[in-house]
Amino acid sequence: MLPDRKRFNLGYIASATAEVDPQRVAIIDFPAGRERVTRYGELDERLDRVASFFVALGLRKGDRVAVIVGNRAEFVEVVYGALRCGCVPVMVNTKLGEADLTRSLRYVEASLAVVDPEVCAHALASVDQAGVAHRVLLEPARCAGWLPYEASVSASSSRFDAPDMASTDIADFCFTSGSSGAPKAVMTSHRAVLLKLYLYGNLIRSMSGGEIRTLVALPIFHANGRLSIGSALQTGGQVIIQPRFDAREALQNLTRYRVSYFLGVAPAYAAMLKEQDLLDSLDFSSLRQLFVGSASSGGDILARVVKALDVRIIHTYGSTEAGVVMQAEPRTEGFASCGRPFPGVEVKLIDPDSGEEGSSGELWVHTEWLAQGYWKQPELTAQRFVGGWYRSGDLFERDADGLYYVRGRIDDMFNVGGEKVYPGDVEKILQQHPDVMSVVVAPMAHAIKGEVPGAMVIAKPGTHPDEASVREFFLAHGAAYAHPRRVVFVEAFPVASTGKVDRKAVRQRLEDRSQ
Repeated sequence: MLPDRKRFNLGYIASATAEVDPQRVAIIDFPAGRERVTRYGELDERLDRVASFFVALGLRKGDRVAVIVGNRAEFVEVVYGALRCGCVPVMVNTKLGEADLTRSLRYVEASLAVVDPEVCAHALASVDQAGVAHRVLLEPARCAGWLPYEASVSASSSRFDAPDMASTDIADFCFTSGSSGAPKAVMTSHRAVLLKLYLYGNLIRSMSGGEIRTLVALPIFHANGRLSIGSALQTGGQVIIQPRFDAREALQNLTRYRVSYFLGVAPAYAAMLKEQDLLDSLDFSSLRQLFVGSASSGGDILARVVKALDVRIIHTYGSTEAGVVMQAEPRTEGFASCGRPFPGVEVKLIDPDSGEEGSSGELWVHTEWLAQGYWKQPELTAQRFVGGWYRSGDLFERDADGLYYVRGRIDDMFNVGGEKVYPGDVEKILQQHPDVMSVVVAPMAHAIKGEVPGAMVIAKPGTHPDEASVREFFLAHGAAYAHPRRVVFVEAFPVASTGKVDRKAVRQRLEDRSQ
């Protein structure tokens, strides 16, 4: 049994397994295209060395460590090594432009930046512009004012004494998207992260029939990657880290490493479905569950995935602020619902206009692992965290069976000539068109109405729907004011760095086509 100062420090999440089974494989990654295996004993020693290195630099409890690292084992080392010594890792979006990255580093007041220039070439300039005091470069090349990561870690002490910390101390900063464009970092405590990983990790292990083996193929800094890694390490599982998302590589890794659990998003699954030769030839029998970690998912895409991989899918809904909120039962059809609240989660639906609780409205969430708010944004924190509840900004409906359905974001709602339109409502109707595989709806500027709906559609294979048939289908099943004025057919939706659909890019392309 680990002492309390380790058990309640997220940086020691893998230490129990390291003590009882140091040779167990923890991580497999592919630096420079070569397979690298890290065992639990090795990982535990590396985390001590990273923590010793950071303390020797003069870092103190609470100092922020900017992690600008791609999909590789060093990301895990830096994050959990920083946690081990009481620092606060900040998982930075490696796809940010130079100006946004600089602004984010200044916002969190980073004391140290660890940079992988392979995934973010302009990070060095941003770190310099932001005035970060301590700078560490992942590659061995020399750079004035920067310390080499590997040489520094290897030379640091492998014996590190755990600091005294409270479980309520801030564990990490995670950036979350927002409509304002300004950086917004969510602060979560060690206790909160450990609680949700304990519940989620053990649930996944029970569903997987034993050891968790998970593949991280999407950007590792995103919540899905962190949840996959944490749930595996907490239970003594195995993490396979793919350098970047490639559908063929992902399918091959799922089978080569006998992955039991994969958490993805609908666009990633859609890309996998195009690799028919691999779907026909590979053995996916080890795969127990696929998870869809997003608010909405293309039902037909998921149905095709179920058929192709002979696997059940679990639809989850959650957020950076609240963790996993809902989870549906494993299923092979009917993917519209997010299911019911996760164990330990209370929810209520509040009408945004009246403030009354009912069967539809904004989702409010209460758990023991809520975030503590937003860094340096007390007004926003007070708006979103109210009396122990988190206001999600997501609109939901609850049916007579207690199942929950996403309608969309409050921020996504737009006004069409005085009528409120929610993209999720329009998408739900269009998804029922017999030739539509997946659809995304966004507002387009309109001279008279202000804004009107437009739709971007992926057609089912072998079908050739036209714009008129899609619009007529909606008019036969939905309100006339909400029908899409423009329908654009695409092979794939534009996606953000997180792997989710980029609705701003959808709107831009719809408006470009409407000229």
